[in-house]
Amino acid sequence: MALRFWLAGVALLLLGEPGRGLPSGTKGSPALGSSSHSVHYFSTAMSEPNQGLPRYIAVGYVDSQLFNHYDSITRRVQPRAPWMEKMMEEEDPEYWERNTQIEQANEQWFREGVAILKHRYNHSGGFHTWQWMYGCELRADGSKRGHTQYGYDGKDYLALDKETLTWTAADSKAQITKEKWEKVPAFAQRDKAYLEGECLDELQRFLEYGKERLLRREPPVGKVTRMFLSEGREVLVCQTHGFYPKEIEATWRKGGEIMEQDTFRRSVAPNSDGTYHAWLSIEINPGDRDLYRCHIDHAGLTEPLVLAWEAPGGSSSHSLHYVYTAMSEPNQGLPQFISVAYVDGQLFSHYDSVTRRRQPRAAWIKKVEEDIPQYWATHSQRARNHEHVFRGNLEVARNHYNHSRGVHSMQVMITCELRKDGSKRSQYLFAYDGRDYISLDTETLTWTAADPPAQITKRRWEKDPALAQRWKAYLEGECIEWLQRYLEYGKETLLRTEPPVGKVTRMFLSEGRELLVCQAHGFYPKEIEATWRKGGEIMEQDTFRRSVAPNADGTYHTWLSIEINPEDRDLYRCHIDHAGLAEPLVLAWEVPGDNVRHIVGIVFGVLAALLLMAAGVVFFRSK
Repeated sequence: MALRFWLAGVALLLLGEPGRGLPSGTKGSPALGSSSHSVHYFSTAMSEPNQGLPRYIAVGYVDSQLFNHYDSITRRVQPRAPWMEKMMEEEDPEYWERNTQIEQANEQWFREGVAILKHRYNHSGGFHTWQWMYGCELRADGSKRGHTQYGYDGKDYLALDKETLTWTAADSKAQITKEKWEKVPAFAQRDKAYLEGECLDELQRFLEYGKERLLRREPPVGKVTRMFLSEGREVLVCQTHGFYPKEIEATWRKGGEIMEQDTFRRSVAPNSDGTYHAWLSIEINPGDRDLYRCHIDHAGLTEPLVLAWEAPGGSSSHSLHYVYTAMSEPNQGLPQFISVAYVDGQLFSHYDSVTRRRQPRAAWIKKVEEDIPQYWATHSQRARNHEHVFRGNLEVARNHYNHSRGVHSMQVMITCELRKDGSKRSQYLFAYDGRDYISLDTETLTWTAADPPAQITKRRWEKDPALAQRWKAYLEGECIEWLQRYLEYGKETLLRTEPPVGKVTRMFLSEGRELLVCQAHGFYPKEIEATWRKGGEIMEQDTFRRSVAPNADGTYHTWLSIEINPEDRDLYRCHIDHAGLAEPLVLAWEVPGDNVRHIVGIVFGVLAALLLMAAGVVFFRSK
């Protein structure tokens, strides 16, 4: 094998050698004339098992498309793209077994590495990570780029400078590793040789086999929404969604003049169907609103998309949510207790154990001070009381589960809802480590336990019937009253409608099957009806749906997919109905262009997702 392959057992202690095995490449490297492309690999080791996460994960991407995966649970390198399966069947049947052996060795080396770094940074407990990212890129101008770098706890640790063949250390601890590695120049030389040779060869082969997927183009859809600020100012947000390749040019213009200095941009981010989304915003004087246009240019468009804000219409069902998260110990800089409040999915206040004050997160909530001067002081004290109670609940649950160490979380969700038909709905539930624990049934005034440890809590709480009665009274009384007040304060934002924009994309599956994905984006309120239909018949049983999720500008997005026989593709339509539409939106898949002007990408969400899951910040309700 052309690449180095060092087993963990021969790695020097104290991170004395960058001795990982790089994935073994493919055979042959014919030239491929195209635009920019990249292949990247990511490895993440964790200090301890945490909330069901593997202790080691390794993934590979071509142009941000996941193509292989390994973790410490399956202990096998497995394909994640049909074209990759086909390529290895035809060219290199031993690829999966060979790279499985490499990753099994890497797993051991990385687990030793994270233990060494914990000791070096004097981290005796808690959740810690050791990561490696490397890859290469063929740019549109013919130039090449490669990089390899390491991170500890999500921060830079060490990186290779290919030009000088030296290592750049991020701090004094990394300096120790730098000095050890630079005593053996062959380490850097072999990395450079891989990045400028075999890495690029395998990238070209990946592109050849995956060209139908990787060399396509999908045009963006877009819309403009509005957010209210204090002191009579506004923010216009331009959303663009469902495009491929990743490169896109978007600008805010006022009277034709590009307003780059005043524009705030969010990085281009991936969608689950392999396309991308992005947004850019600009703060404006409402009196100048009609002068602003969002200009979007992309390889999939025959001419730029020019968008302006359009006035929305009426309202729908409404809800008030409080989410509380308590953690067993400080972790990665996260507070041990966080409380957030939402109206109709819009964050309006926040409290944590660092500031110990409830603070506004929406311009409209500041109006409450005019009617209730002590509002923030009162609600801050209430949040401090909740912090004390819920952290106590967490300790009780840890004892029930015999969890004496590690990062654990207790979460509480309190919800009340006014529906379109005038009915009310409420919810009071607890989760431990991201899984259901116990919840209140407001009809029977009993508690529903998810497992035997939760049964202990259920029995204790049901000895005091007044507890369930008090919560029922709050959910159906005071909670609803506050929801109605908040709707009045924020009516310009909360009682509007924003119609969805939509498009249909296609993904290739194995055995000649396809997946059609219908995206709906930028709508408000949250309620939306979307179905796949074949020849007019609703195909509910065959439809896979993603939950409706919020965008940064307060609108929502969702998608639904269906697996099909390609020969029936023209029979399928996605029907979308929403309060903001005068009539349903009916969408079909449209054939994209043949070539791309720019394709380049790298997606790395592994660390962020792992840390959020490990810290229990994301509320997960199991089905």
